[in-house]
Amino acid sequence: MFLTNVHAFTIIGLFFVLFGTLLSIKGQQIINDKTSIELQNKAKKIEELSEKNIKLSEENKNLVLESTAIITGGDSYCYIDILPAINNSNTIDLHLAREGGYPIYDISLRIDDCEEVDRIFKEEQMVTKFHRESLAKSMERLSKASKVFPVGNLGPNRGLLLGDLTLPSNADKKSYFVDITSRNSYITEKIIFRRVEGKWKIAYKVMRNNKIAKEFVENGFPENDKGEVEW
Repeated sequence: MFLTNVHAFTIIGLFFVLFGTLLSIKGQQIINDKTSIELQNKAKKIEELSEKNIKLSEENKNLVLESTAIITGGDSYCYIDILPAINNSNTIDLHLAREGGYPIYDISLRIDDCEEVDRIFKEEQMVTKFHRESLAKSMERLSKASKVFPVGNLGPNRGLLLGDLTLPSNADKKSYFVDITSRNSYITEKIIFRRVEGKWKIAYKVMRNNKIAKEFVENGFPENDKGEVEW
């Protein structure tokens, strides 16, 4: 009887030990699960914050680029656009046009009469060969073959009428070279006029950073055997 009671107490004791162990394991599992969920939530928040920081960084970068473009002119540039002659007139209006959505600053423009410059160079070579005229006098003659326009600034969606050119009445060909500098770019442009059946036809090519930025060839403008304009 006594042994039976001892066995009973022993079994009861083992039961309580086992029950306590199970409770301890279950409690630890609950704690681990809770910790795991908390860690997952924290990782998710960190990921969300990281994405927000990346987005804010990108927005700040774009703001800096936009501010810089507003100050410098960004990718905007200007060029000479030729307005059609009225009633086959020899007088051509010069229009300063633009590309891009930012202001363009500190614009200076020079137009060289190509035929006149070539003529002066040929004459100067002959004169210099025999008389050695001074460089200053040569430059003075060349300056008369150019027109300079200190434009200044040009706002977004703005153009400017610069003036006009008078084409020769006794010739069927005229060419001009345009040099445009601004705060953010250097532009060169070749403008060619050809008289076809009594009407002046126009072609021009705008170069920016040694690449063609814009090209225009009027219908009916003379081309070579390859179907190309001889610039």
